[in-house]
Amino acid sequence: MVGKDVTLVADRNRLYYGKTDPAYITAENAANANTRKNRVKAKRVTAKQARTKKAAKQAQDNLNVLESVALKLEAMVVKFLRIKEHDYTKPSWSY
Repeated sequence: MVGKDVTLVADRNRLYYGKTDPAYITAENAANANTRKNRVKAKRVTAKQARTKKAAKQAQDNLNVLESVALKLEAMVVKFLRIKEHDYTKPSWSY
């Protein structure tokens, strides 16, 4: 039973009301199931680590992750535009 002052509505700018929210748990499980276990992760390179071999390797890994995400987003946008069946490269108006 829920008390009179208890709401199960998420705070402003939040999708879930907490880590115990069933929808949050479902989304987290789905994300974990779709994540490769041995993938390269983007991590911050601090100023103290700069100019070291470890930092240079992490910076290169970060760029590879960025490129991968950008290419996936580009493919999704192209797929979306094809679904819309409209040529957005040409203006819809003419002189």
